Amino acid sequence: MVADMFGDTADQFEIWNEYNLGPNHSFNLSNRPASDYAKLYEVSKAAIRDVNPNIPVIGLNTSGAPIEWISEVLDTGIGKDMDILSIHPYQWMATL
Repeated sequence: MVADMFGDTADQFEIWNEYNLGPNHSFNLSNRPASDYAKLYEVSKAAIRDVNPNIPVIGLNTSGAPIEWISEVLDTGIGKDMDILSIHPYQWMATL
């Protein structure tokens, strides 16, 4: 596991960048639901904390700010256990 390799030197761990993107973006190829992300975060954080109990673990890490998807994750109750919540609120500027 990555935490075993870098748990003593990493400043933080992010659990799955932009999981909310579906199979067309090569991130969540099987298009698993938000509730699966919550489970993934929970077990990943536990494994990381077994290696280094003090390292921050970042959750959500969304592409854009998909309120419905974020709500589904947080409705599982996992949000209270996230050290840091991250969203990537991209804004694409139109050419004038």
